[in-house]
Amino acid sequence: MANETTLRLTVSGPEASIADFRAAHIAENTNLGYAGSPVRLSFETFAAYPSGEGRNWAYKCWGSAYNAGYFEFIRDEPCLIECRFCAYDDDARPIFEAIARLFPDLSGTIEGEEEGGSYCLSGWIRDGGYTMEEFAWSREHYAKVHGRPYEDP
Repeated sequence: MANETTLRLTVSGPEASIADFRAAHIAENTNLGYAGSPVRLSFETFAAYPSGEGRNWAYKCWGSAYNAGYFEFIRDEPCLIECRFCAYDDDARPIFEAIARLFPDLSGTIEGEEEGGSYCLSGWIRDGGYTMEEFAWSREHYAKVHGRPYEDP
């Protein structure tokens, strides 16, 4: 199981669909999630967290033990959103499947890197579907996800 997985999501498509995606799932707010991280790409907008449920529900429905954390826009344009955020203890696969299903006219890529160096991932959203592959961690993919070179601890 992963630790924190940093994910870089790029979605593009018609301006109206990008606006709908932004309005429904990216919120300007001051709510703090796990470890005090701001929640802006809210997993709850895809599947509301039912009272009394726990991590097993979150893993199944969000692909993360907690709501999304750490969020930043890389690009925010009328026909394109590129952002970076974190999922905890998993890779947020159900969220990407929901984006593909709810916004079939959007296409995009997902690049991810697990903080412990266990794996990297690449995914694609196209024609209402989502695919993903995992592969060995690499410095090159780390730089692609984080936008900066890897530095040894």
